[in-house]
Amino acid sequence: MKGSSAFYLLGDKSDDIRVSNGLQIFTSSAAILGQVNVGDLISLDGRVQDFRSSSSPNNLAATEIASPTNIVVHSSNNTFPIVILGKDRSPPTQQLSALDVGPDGFLSVPNNVSRIDTVDAELLPDRYGMDFWESLEGQIVTIRNPTATNFENQFGEFWVYGDWPVTGKNGRGGISITIGPDGIPDANPETVIIGSPLDGTKNPTTAVGVRLTDITGPVVYQFGFFYVVPLTAPQIISRPSNVIPSTTITNHGNDPCIVTFGDYNVENMAPTSTHIPAVASHIANLMKTPDLLFLQEIQDNSGNTNDGTVAANVTLATLIAAIESASGVRYNFTQIDPVDGQDGGEPGGNIRTAFLYRAEKLQLIPGAPAGGSLDAIQVRTDSKKLALSLNPGRIDPTNAAWASTRKPLVAGWQTRNGKEFFTVNVHLSSKGGSSSTQGDARPPVNLPIEARTQQVAIVAQVSLTVILKQRS
Repeated sequence: MKGSSAFYLLGDKSDDIRVSNGLQIFTSSAAILGQVNVGDLISLDGRVQDFRSSSSPNNLAATEIASPTNIVVHSSNNTFPIVILGKDRSPPTQQLSALDVGPDGFLSVPNNVSRIDTVDAELLPDRYGMDFWESLEGQIVTIRNPTATNFENQFGEFWVYGDWPVTGKNGRGGISITIGPDGIPDANPETVIIGSPLDGTKNPTTAVGVRLTDITGPVVYQFGFFYVVPLTAPQIISRPSNVIPSTTITNHGNDPCIVTFGDYNVENMAPTSTHIPAVASHIANLMKTPDLLFLQEIQDNSGNTNDGTVAANVTLATLIAAIESASGVRYNFTQIDPVDGQDGGEPGGNIRTAFLYRAEKLQLIPGAPAGGSLDAIQVRTDSKKLALSLNPGRIDPTNAAWASTRKPLVAGWQTRNGKEFFTVNVHLSSKGGSSSTQGDARPPVNLPIEARTQQVAIVAQVSLTVILKQRS
């Protein structure tokens, strides 16, 4: 097998499943690549190295031969062994690494307790997913009947599982994280990334549940993950229906005893966002215009223009108008403008959480003023009745745990028959900066775990206060 920057050698198969009989020969020389063809029996000189990009210190080192010279072709048109995954070998289905210790397996904290390259433990490919794919590095494998588990990324790469046992398979053909028989979250090591084809063809556009023709290619480690790099792009055999079913929850119109809820992360929505009509259609036709809608990632009126704007009334009004056009339902909104540049997200966007509500069903509990961006909400009892000091308000917004992230939005609501309830709209710190799940650090680095843990504790404390005061 060969691509634009490497070719692969296969040797005699070992009786030890821990030992790969494949090896990548790295070269950027077109002249050297031109000296070999698939099926050639060759000898060569070169430098054995464990390569790891200096810009990705958490990646595992990949063994290869670099700077090949003195290539001699002894014969051509030879056949070579291919490992049929699901027949010759099948990946384990739960754990990634023996070093993912803790009650939550690969999701345990603290992170980065040990490192694979440092421990250098014995490979156990029948038990651990990373060991399995490591034992095949450089070998040519075939994935029979592959099914995609996600959309392709910007490089045309996507995850698949093949014709072998899997856990957590859902109704769309994707894979969901489940709890394994030992009570530990299942890391689904039986899935693998499909990389860019060696022959320069382009991978198809995928989605969850898309079924593809068989994929054959070498197993490689790159960009923090194990990949199968196809010799040529697979073709799509079938796609699941793209018709999204609407909610089965019925909106009971003016019945004051029934309130319906919805939640939507609208992904950096500004007044000029092109996805507003699609979001409005989803809310109108799939979510059936819930009485109270939790929103995340509402940007300010100037979008990602970093001009000091923090108000988002135009953004929300634009979305509300689009929903009304699609459904005839008119929403009101409530939210709190953040301090410029202090709530994270896309620079200049000032994303925040917000509520949309149907005024014919709900109103904010009267009596408390709306809070400002730095005002902390308090829970109190007035005349033996639970009340908020601010409505809406933010939870402890000056706490360091909320630095550069969205502050939770709390609101108290009253139905037409006088019943009251309270809601908290939460959008915690982004997990950007985390390490790959198949990197050197074990358990994987999960950022910002300390801040997110503090944030959850702060929200939980306020929620517990509400519960206890309601019961008292």
